[in-house]
Amino acid sequence: MDISNWTVEDFVIDETFVDWVISPRPDNQRYWQGLLERHPHQRKSAEQAREILLRMERQPTSLELKDKTLLWQGIKKKIVDEAADQRLIGYNSRVDTIKTARYRLSQFHKVAAILLVASGLSLVVNLTKEHQDVSMPPAPVEYAEHKVPAGAKASITLADGSKVLLNSESILRYKKNFEPNRRALYLEGEALFEVQKDSMKPFIVYSGSLATMAIGTSFNIHAYEPEAVKIYLLAGKALVTDSLHQEAQMFLEIGEAASKNSQGIIQKSSFDEEEVTAWTKGIIILDKTPIYSAIQTLEKWYGVSFHLRNEPPEGLTVSGKFENEQLKNILDGLSYSARFVFDIEGKQVFIRFIKP
Repeated sequence: MDISNWTVEDFVIDETFVDWVISPRPDNQRYWQGLLERHPHQRKSAEQAREILLRMERQPTSLELKDKTLLWQGIKKKIVDEAADQRLIGYNSRVDTIKTARYRLSQFHKVAAILLVASGLSLVVNLTKEHQDVSMPPAPVEYAEHKVPAGAKASITLADGSKVLLNSESILRYKKNFEPNRRALYLEGEALFEVQKDSMKPFIVYSGSLATMAIGTSFNIHAYEPEAVKIYLLAGKALVTDSLHQEAQMFLEIGEAASKNSQGIIQKSSFDEEEVTAWTKGIIILDKTPIYSAIQTLEKWYGVSFHLRNEPPEGLTVSGKFENEQLKNILDGLSYSARFVFDIEGKQVFIRFIKP
């Protein structure tokens, strides 16, 4: 493993490093001592990350909102504010110029920033008690929101250079100037994220009850239903946390997906990248897909409403791969195997299944 360019944050979210700090054993002790002997310049960052993890282990409870506010008021007293123009590009090609602040943080406050976005963060309060100041009222919060209707997709470039491709019937919200310590976004629907690395401002996407923290990462989130969220890691690394149970965490490697099962437990699985990202290339893949799920996909994709004149055969599934096809051509292709006839009237599609 090459740790020569790791930041404190990289250590904090590395699964093997966390395992060594929290559950030291002879094998991981030898492994990490060997790594740090080969990279002595990283000992300071590793020690800072170790202290973060040990404090989190000792104090697992969550911060109250008022504690977070007090914490960041203390941290901001040590921050140098440099105003800089940033551009926010929306999917409708309208460019809004906004003012945002860039902050230089001392190493102490870098660690505090990392702590605030990791899970189990009550420990941070103790780091900044001496700087607390509640005299200033909070500034008004402005959110940017992008809504994509059925039958459309949206390409967004965020102020930090990260790119987001939003699928049909999706909503993305975030603070216009982000926060000093993190880039937090809220997703309903589906999106592909290509994240610009910024070790001082982790990129976190909230979808349903799951929070995905990524660094220099590409990942796809499918979250049309809050109880059926799935995260697919395409590049880099990510940490998935259940916001309802912050002790539930999972590290993802490339090619791994995370979701919650029926018992509410985060579980890991593999996935087919071509199938997951097909929508970003204008491709619809149906692979023994239940007919009702296929209809929902086509409704989102083409912005139409389907009306069934009779019930489909029980257990009916459809398959096919369609690239930038017109809806009529797709229905023509599916109608032979699924045995139905159809009519398209504007945005309405009527289907009648042929009974054997």
